[in-house]
Amino acid sequence: MTEHTYTILLDPRGKGRPVFTRATGHARTPETTRSWEHEAAHQLREQHGDLGTLDGLSPMWGVRIAAYHPRPKTRPGYLPRALWAVADYDLPATSRHDLDNVVKIVLDALQVGGVLLNDRCIVAIDAASWFAGHGQRGRVEVTLTDVTP
Repeated sequence: MTEHTYTILLDPRGKGRPVFTRATGHARTPETTRSWEHEAAHQLREQHGDLGTLDGLSPMWGVRIAAYHPRPKTRPGYLPRALWAVADYDLPATSRHDLDNVVKIVLDALQVGGVLLNDRCIVAIDAASWFAGHGQRGRVEVTLTDVTP
């Protein structure tokens, strides 16, 4: 079993909805989405090196994505006070970007960064959204594992 792990040192962000232009009828990706995607792709490219696309190594891959959002200044109502006080504990995050949109932007960044030729080779997805521990910054951890039938 082959495994490749990457860390994107950016606050997690969801893929934005396309913006349609009335004059031309064309859709374009919002600038905030595009800039996050390209910075993430740059970091993935640096970490991946000259391995080539993973699609060539195996036709099917599973991905595990852990999105760590910066901890908010005030405690969300769904978290108990005692748990909020624990400094190094990763707490579930439900109040940030939709997790499915985070997955979309990460898979697109893997493509733009040259790690994957096409994200259709992803056959399994495991994703989670957390608040980072105190003093930790936002990030996205991505692990790709080859899948054998």
